[in-house]
Amino acid sequence: MVRINGFDVPTKSGYRSFEVWCGDITSIEPGYDVLFVSAFPGDYTPTPTSLIGALHHKLSVSVEALSKSPMLKVSGALRYWIARAPEAAPFRFLVCVERGDAGHSATLRAAFQAVSLLEMETSREGEPGIEHVVLPLLGSGDQRLEPRSVIEPLQEGAQRLLETSPTVDRIQFVEYDRNKASQLGAALNDVLDRQVLVLANDGLASPTCSAVV
Repeated sequence: MVRINGFDVPTKSGYRSFEVWCGDITSIEPGYDVLFVSAFPGDYTPTPTSLIGALHHKLSVSVEALSKSPMLKVSGALRYWIARAPEAAPFRFLVCVERGDAGHSATLRAAFQAVSLLEMETSREGEPGIEHVVLPLLGSGDQRLEPRSVIEPLQEGAQRLLETSPTVDRIQFVEYDRNKASQLGAALNDVLDRQVLVLANDGLASPTCSAVV
């Protein structure tokens, strides 16, 4: 695993981390809370080139089996479902995002609502909160969406979650494909440059975000 980029998002609850890594997402150290995957609607075939396939073959986690007993399912304009992971999995919950009628950009932006719903559910059940979220560039694998078309909605949704969530303090993008990871890392630099410019125009003495490249 190689860290490509990252920056801290200032929020009313303190600084929170937005990171981009290149490597095998199934090799992340156990203990994170949420893993996102993407799929064609109703198709959870563990192909050798997909994260669904990697979960099946490397971690013995069947997304198809989890789809049969979701905690929550949203369909229509936006499509995603949430399931509790098997005890042996390195994460607690899986969120599967599928293409909806609203189009992939709107779906990807809204997908992070699933984490907000999980925060309410874990709070109600007295479970530990959601702190660490992991995801790839959703839709850019077997669905063949152009990476540039998914980076902006994912970045916007992730940053909004970090700014508004009561518990999430780390979002970690992990891409096996070095080129995709580099594209996302470069996009984060663009975001950082815009934020530093706004802060400078506001007359603040120093920026409140930092990047690691």
